[in-house]
Amino acid sequence: MKELSIILCLLILFMACKKDKSAISPVTAAELTNYYVALERLDEDGKTKYRALYFENNNGTINATQDGAGGRRGQAVVIENNSFRFDLGEETNGTVTILLLTFEKQNNGKIILKSLTNEGTSSRQIVHAEMYATTSVPDWAGKTFSRKSGPASYAPYIKFSADKSMYVFASSTTELPQFPGYAIGRSVGFKDDRAPSKMFLFVPSWKGNAKENVLVDTAPVVATYGQE
Repeated sequence: MKELSIILCLLILFMACKKDKSAISPVTAAELTNYYVALERLDEDGKTKYRALYFENNNGTINATQDGAGGRRGQAVVIENNSFRFDLGEETNGTVTILLLTFEKQNNGKIILKSLTNEGTSSRQIVHAEMYATTSVPDWAGKTFSRKSGPASYAPYIKFSADKSMYVFASSTTELPQFPGYAIGRSVGFKDDRAPSKMFLFVPSWKGNAKENVLVDTAPVVATYGQE
């Protein structure tokens, strides 16, 4: 009888573990097209960089693109165990740097970024990362943003044209956008046509601050701007 009780306990434990494992909702590559990631990291010289990682459906293939000041890299998305490995194409002492993103689907269907780790090198550290729904990108068409953090030498304002094709670092709110650029992803960011080393990344909030809405990377200097 005692042996039977032990067997029953083990069977119950096995079934519970099996149920918990099967209860994990799989995340598909197609679902990620509704999200983007804002990433703050340090380069090998210890300088802060902002990066955007977004997902797009290109003729049935889901591609991930990492955009940054002065660079862009993409690859097809392959999800394994709700994780995705993105090859940054960067090498340090012959070691390739990989971003490992692990996702989780909540009961309401929302996907969250469970973890983001840096593999392959210790010289490019991740400082902070947040994932947002593309529907939460702040409206930046024709908007003016004021500086919240960054060097005092940076202009107090950034203005964008209503058609999202022009911008200006402005000293007053009356200046008009005059420099050409283009939106990236599903308008999650903006890059300068003339100076690829400038990127603007739009977020609904940053590190819990809803007044920081634009992450600016002009390589090597970064700043944040937001709406009043």
